[in-house]
Amino acid sequence: MTDTTQLLEQEQEIQTVVEETEKPVKRGARHAAPKAKKPLWLRIVLGVLSGIGVVVSLAVAFFLTMFYSPLLPEWRDQYVMMTYQTSNPWLCTLFFSQESIDAVFDRHTVATPEGETNPGLIEVPDEPEVKKEFSVSEKYVGETLYDDGEVQIVKFSGKTTRGKYTARLIQIKDPSRVMLGVTNQLGKRGQTIADMAQTNNALCGINAGGFVDVGGIGNGGTPTELVVKDGVLTIYQEKETYEIIGFNYDNVLVLGTYTEEEIPALNLRDAISWGVLRWKPTLILNGTRAQFSGLAGGFDPRSAIGQREDGLVMLLVVDGSELRGKDGANMELVTDILWEYGAVNAANLDGGTSASMALQGELINTICNPAIASRGRYLATAWLVKQTDAVLDDTTGTTTDTMASTTDTTSATTENTTTTQTTTDTQ
Repeated sequence: MTDTTQLLEQEQEIQTVVEETEKPVKRGARHAAPKAKKPLWLRIVLGVLSGIGVVVSLAVAFFLTMFYSPLLPEWRDQYVMMTYQTSNPWLCTLFFSQESIDAVFDRHTVATPEGETNPGLIEVPDEPEVKKEFSVSEKYVGETLYDDGEVQIVKFSGKTTRGKYTARLIQIKDPSRVMLGVTNQLGKRGQTIADMAQTNNALCGINAGGFVDVGGIGNGGTPTELVVKDGVLTIYQEKETYEIIGFNYDNVLVLGTYTEEEIPALNLRDAISWGVLRWKPTLILNGTRAQFSGLAGGFDPRSAIGQREDGLVMLLVVDGSELRGKDGANMELVTDILWEYGAVNAANLDGGTSASMALQGELINTICNPAIASRGRYLATAWLVKQTDAVLDDTTGTTTDTMASTTDTTSATTENTTTTQTTTDTQ
């Protein structure tokens, strides 16, 4: 018994020693030093990178869904039409084959009327006592921004299947007051619509033709295709045919496809050529409207020009910016607006960030690019409305200004001669 008792006592002593040895270790573990925190700057950087990663992941998922799934076909097609026709078509070709791009445009096309303007359809009254009335549309009703009896500007808004739009329409009773403005730094730099209007002593105006715009950062100094200014034809890009949009010396809006050799016979005083789209720019020809399918060219900021049978001219700009909650207009909407206001001939002009309108030296529409919203893009050409003191002499093709003298640095002569200047258009 004694031996057994001694053995039990020894085991208890050993157990007690073990327990006493372990206790400090446990207490020490509970009071171990906290882990070192990451520096604040590192935590901020990691947070930002994590946020960017989430955004990029969501963007990639959205684009993959839009581009390659059948869930958002209309969004995909709108993206193709919007990006492929800009100065950065790689934003489209990076994701889609040419075959896929062509298929999109085939689904959403514009079938323009064939032929050329019939000048006999337009009758501009010679007698000053013949008074015209501004067109009024029951379908597109808005507020009047300006009205001096000879020039009127109305603003109206509406909705489409894609979203909202805001449009501004200038009506000019006397077509001889509509002139082509050309940048006063030709070959070097363009002008904003407000600046070009002031330079040319114009009351108001909108953008006109395209310009060399490599990568979407062009300065507007060089027009594309051709320009006719005061009867002088200047070629900037050699082509087999040109899509002419301009006025002859009878103040008739001339639309049609012509070769360089055919142009002099048109007796043009001011004109541009605008043919970079997948279809011709003519929207209404001799009272016949274009035909449309699908999204009709897609929704974007748009500019257009039109003329009534009595010579009254219309200049239209439709705002569009998804960042500002507006999607702009497609070709069908642009055509319908001008048709409702009585146009028998009409054509699409340069659009996108170039779509701009000025009144009395101020930009009055909303540019789709917020970075240049206060001024608009630098333009090579614009359709301008001369002040009432500047009267066109149709017999000579010159402009007589009875109150102010304006120097046009873009033309050295007003005779109906032809000069040729060739540039490389990489747009």
